[in-house]
Amino acid sequence: MLRPLSPQLLTFLEAGAPPVAFYAGPFIAITRDFFEASVQAAQQIGARTILLAQFAKQLPSSLPENVIHVDCAPFGALLPRLSAFVHHGGIGTTSHALRAGVPQLIRPVANDQLDNSAHALKLGVARELLVKKYTAPAVAQALTEMLGNKALHERCRQVAKHFEGGVCPMEAAYEAICQRLC
Repeated sequence: MLRPLSPQLLTFLEAGAPPVAFYAGPFIAITRDFFEASVQAAQQIGARTILLAQFAKQLPSSLPENVIHVDCAPFGALLPRLSAFVHHGGIGTTSHALRAGVPQLIRPVANDQLDNSAHALKLGVARELLVKKYTAPAVAQALTEMLGNKALHERCRQVAKHFEGGVCPMEAAYEAICQRLC
C-alpha cells in the first residue's frame, strides 16, 4: 500500500499540468546552487515545479508562484504524476523513477550515482548533466528536449512495465515496520 501524498502536495498536483520535481538526495545538505539553477530553469520553460528538500535553507529565499517546496514525499505516489524527475542518481531514487516510468535528468555527484546514471542512459530513460555543467540554461535545454521527446516517454513506459505486479521492496519494508510499530 502506498503512503498518501500530503494534502498540500495533492492540491498542487491537481491544480495543473504534471510538474517537474527536483531532488538533490537525502544526504546532501549543501545544495543551494542546485535548487537555484533548477528554479531558474523551470521558470525559463514555464514548468510547474516541486522542490524536494529536507532543509528549507537549501532553497532560494523566495519561490515563484508555480513552485512548491515539500520536505519529503512518497516516491511511489509522487513520481508517476510527474512530467520529469531531476535527481542525484542514487540507486533507490533511480529505481523508483524506473518503476514510475518517468523521464529522468540525473545530476550524479559521487559513489554509485555515476554508474546508476550510466545504466539509466543505456536503458534510454534518462539524460545526464554533471555537476559542473548543471546550470539553468543547460537544465532548461535538457528538460525542453526531454518533455517533448515522445520516444523517451514511451521508452520509460516500456521499462516501467517490467515492474508491474511486483512488490516494491521499499514499500514492503515500510509496511512491515509500520505494522510492527502500530
